[in-house]
Formats: sequence, structure tokens, C-alpha cells
Amino acid sequence: MHTIAVLGAGSWGTALAVHLGRLGHDVRLWGRDAALVARLVEARENTDYLPGVALVESVHPTTSIEDAVGAATLVVVAVPSQGLRAVVHQAVAIAPAAVPFVSAAKGLEHGTLFPMSQATDDVAGVEIGGALKNVVAIAAGVVESLGLGHNAMAALITRGLVEISRLATAMGGRPDTLAGLSGLGDLVLTCTGHRSRNRQVGIELGRGRSLDDILRGQRMVAEGLRTAQAALDLGARHGVELPITEQMQAVIDGVRTPQAALTELMLRPQKSEADARRS
Repeated sequence: MHTIAVLGAGSWGTALAVHLGRLGHDVRLWGRDAALVARLVEARENTDYLPGVALVESVHPTTSIEDAVGAATLVVVAVPSQGLRAVVHQAVAIAPAAVPFVSAAKGLEHGTLFPMSQATDDVAGVEIGGALKNVVAIAAGVVESLGLGHNAMAALITRGLVEISRLATAMGGRPDTLAGLSGLGDLVLTCTGHRSRNRQVGIELGRGRSLDDILRGQRMVAEGLRTAQAALDLGARHGVELPITEQMQAVIDGVRTPQAALTELMLRPQKSEADARRS
């Protein structure tokens, strides 16, 4: 049995904590929101982010990162990408020497454009796939909201996979990674799943709601909103065109309507699928 710190008490962190607790480990689930952690302690359930899933007895919620990490034999990091650096720096200073850290976060950090980890078999493939699928999911929500139908959705997902794959391979990733669960599988789920936050943002944008209004009603982070610009910067660095990402960033910035963005994508000249840089 291990003493495991799970950093991040959102839906993903809570799910990981429950799973590890069911395996028999002593789990310290850390969250920075004191009110949320108090509700976890009282209800033994994350009613905010993962309702209906009970915390097993071996899961101990806490707001103290010292209590969570101080005696840990493993640290699992499940915070949003933009907060990962600060949380890990704080945790590393507290954790016992040589304790392994496992990144369960995905996304791209603004400014540095770094992915979240450096320890998987195909880091570029896994992390670019996990980050950019959120941007494509926003576009998928727009397609759904505008009633463009299944053919348009299939075309968007297909072109989205091409776009993601071209950036990932330009960064050293492998095409077979993007054809698997961490690429195509995750993309399809995020573009079509009813629990997808990024898809829901796209649906609301397609309905004409302002981004500020949408975000006021959301508790959880839609990573695609923060990933799009970083992805465009990476595309520019590697000479890869990202047309879906470009159009979604224009919508996010409020300089193009969702309808105009989709029209622009539909009117793009057709190009060969084998072209490694353009889509």
C-alpha cells in the first residue's frame, strides 16, 4: 500500500483518488478551495464535480499541501494546465526526496508552450493530441448548435485529427499514437460526449451567447479556450497550418462569429491528405 497525494480536487482528480483508494492505497486528495474540500469531508462525495461517486474511506480530502505531500510515496498531479507549474513547484519543495510525480494533466502552458510532462513513450503525440482535441471540440459544439448535421460533424472530426496529427508529427510525435485512443479516441469522445466542457462552450457560442456570459456559468475549466493560442504559436514555430484552431481563436477573441468561422472552414480549397504541413 502506498500513501498517494492527488493534487487537484476537480472531477479528474477526484476520480483518480477514488480509483486509487479502491485499490487499497491511502490517498490524500488536495484542493485549494476550502469550501469545496469542506463539502468533500462532510458529504464524502464531490457534489460539485463528480456527483454520485462516493469517496471511499481511504480518501482523505485536505486543503493543506503539506499534509497531502509530506509523507507521500507517490504524487499524482491533476490540476488544470495553467496552474500545474506553480502547484508542482510548491509540492516538490515539500515531498520526500526521490518521490515520483505522475502528471495526469494535459494542455499547453502559455508563454513557454510546454506540454505537461516529459516521461511518456510518445510525449508529443499524447500531449498534443490531448491538448488540441479540446479546441476541435469547441468547433464541434458550434457545428452541433448550428444544426449542420452528422456529415459536417464527421468532416470536422476528420479534419481535426489531420490538424492535430500534423502538428504532433512536426514536433516528433508518431502517427500511430494519434490513430489510437489518446488521439482519435479522445478526439471523438470530446467532440461528441455530453459531458465535454469544451463541446458545451462551442454549443453556447453557436447559440450566440458571449464568452464572458458562458464562463460565468461554468465551474470547470474548458481547456480549449486557453490552448488555442498556444497551439497557433506552436504551429507558427513548426510551419504547420492549423485552420480549425485559427478559426476558433478568432471566435474566442470575438473578432469572428461562429457562423462565419464555420463558413470560412467549409470554403477552404481542398488539398491532398498527404501534404504534411497544410490542411
